[in-house]
Amino acid sequence: MITIIITTITIIAIIIIIIIAILAIIVVIIIAITIIIIIIIIIIITIVIVIIAVIVYQCCHRFLNTITTIVVVDMIVT
Repeated sequence: MITIIITTITIIAIIIIIIIAILAIIVVIIIAITIIIIIIIIIIITIVIVIIAVIVYQCCHRFLNTITTIVVVDMIVT
């Protein structure tokens, strides 16, 4: 009788430990996926910022070159 009770308690304990382990693994996987998603979002935002910065730089660079050319030509003509 005592053996049956001990065996039952052991089986229940093993099942509980397995369930806790599975839940822990699921939580770790969810945390890992969340971190990966955050890193991907940061990378995408960085790429977008760099692209916008390059476009703005190109536009400003051309604009400043045009102004410089106009001023230099104006100074030469005058």
